[in-house]
Amino acid sequence: MSRYRLTAYCAVGVLSLAVIVGSLASVSCGSSTGLLWQKQELGTLAERGKLALEKQDFETAIELFNEGLRLGATEQEWEVRFNFYLGLTYQRKGDAARSENDSARFYEQAVEYYVIVQNLQPESAPTMNNLAQVYQALGRTGEAEKLYQRAISTDSVHQSVYQMNYADLLKQKGDWEKAAPLLREVTKENPQYTGPSKSLLEYYLQGDAETLLDYLWEALESDRIQLAQSGAFEVLSERECTSKEQEELLTILVICLARQSYNLAEFLEQRNEMPGKAIQRLSAHRDRNIAEASKEILDLHRADDLSPRRFRWWSQRGTFIEKPSRGVWPNVGFRQLARSLGMSYQKKRDSETAEAYYELALSLDPQEPDPTALRQLVNMYVGEGELGKVERLARTYERKLYRVKGDAYAANTNEMKYQYHRSLGELYAYLGRWGDESTVTSAIFQLDHARRVSENMPETTEEERFPPELTDLLAKGYETVGREDQGIQLRLEEAERYQLKGDDEAVRKVLEPIDVTTLSQRDRNRWDQIYRVPPPR
Repeated sequence: MSRYRLTAYCAVGVLSLAVIVGSLASVSCGSSTGLLWQKQELGTLAERGKLALEKQDFETAIELFNEGLRLGATEQEWEVRFNFYLGLTYQRKGDAARSENDSARFYEQAVEYYVIVQNLQPESAPTMNNLAQVYQALGRTGEAEKLYQRAISTDSVHQSVYQMNYADLLKQKGDWEKAAPLLREVTKENPQYTGPSKSLLEYYLQGDAETLLDYLWEALESDRIQLAQSGAFEVLSERECTSKEQEELLTILVICLARQSYNLAEFLEQRNEMPGKAIQRLSAHRDRNIAEASKEILDLHRADDLSPRRFRWWSQRGTFIEKPSRGVWPNVGFRQLARSLGMSYQKKRDSETAEAYYELALSLDPQEPDPTALRQLVNMYVGEGELGKVERLARTYERKLYRVKGDAYAANTNEMKYQYHRSLGELYAYLGRWGDESTVTSAIFQLDHARRVSENMPETTEEERFPPELTDLLAKGYETVGREDQGIQLRLEEAERYQLKGDDEAVRKVLEPIDVTTLSQRDRNRWDQIYRVPPPR
């Protein structure tokens, strides 16, 4: 037998004895005084045994569970419980044993008890999982694999644990072809599980670049930022890559930075192992491509000169109009980082530096203004009462925005159509140019078109669909031009959509401004159907 220690996510009993055993059988102990007393006595023995097991007082736990088994032998529910507890106790005793022979002996005893539970309840997934782990520890991998396969085919709240354990067996056998898909499924559903994510990264780092990049983009999409960042750093530092692969890895890095909160001074001083230290190392890379891109990331953080000409490596790579084969273009990712830094300075009330970052994102590519950066600038100016600056933005970028919006329509890119309609709509709204559906240079026209385009877009993020704040803005536009009923209909329609998504907060936001006493009976019925109860006033 090969020596094998169980992993941190090993026996399901480790998670919660009460929950697991509760899934093994339901209580049915009758209502007589004698049976009630017996149930209480058995419950006490079970609780005392579990406490002893948690303290690794194995002998006391075995004694208590055996006593429970003796008293509850006539009830299958208790027979199942105490046999499961005994199996788990011997399994843990095998984990803790100092010699291989002792471990094997205790694992064999665990098998005996788990087999009894299996015979009583053949579909018990926790028992399948734990017995599979014991078989795995004993080197009986064929039997273990069959049990894992049965456990993961059940509908269990511990499905991810069974998948991780099965993947662990497959890794032990060297069968990564089967293990990797299991671990990817687990990490998608449970991004908080760092063990499987790191195992996958180690595996993909040894394989081809395409598969690795797929995994890093996937990690980024599921907000496993540190995983994506460390993987990209390692590949750029240690491996030879094509220029396209380098561009993707560098883009992953800047998006990771954009989604993190970190001290800018520490970043620039490269204290400890901050990302800035790793990027500083990359800026001295022997590959000119990596070095140049990394230097521009450092320059972006220094904020000495935020004119677009300082960031030519990033500005020349990508377009809003077309989607890359995977992830986003480098200049799109770089703009995200510039906007993120702008927001950091805006929160610190350094409007001048924030404005410079937003302006950089907006004009990084003079042919394709960044609609999101435009909105951030507009909102900052409005918040500061600088409507003259909003007018300046309109004069400077209006024509360019219309031209790129036309390109988006020619390319049939719904996401970009939506972004440009939304940005123009918000710009005109703050300038008070409400207009109507037939006036192109008006807030109502642009916001209405943003709403229509959003209906044909995938619902991946709130920003990519018509969020409550846009519903509220367009409704207020209708109200401002004397079309109150159209504003009400818009609020009701969007509230019904939010309700279908289960977004109660969005429902509240768009319905709260409605004066219910002014509604027609038909609209009041719709309002009641959506809200059920009056919103807070």
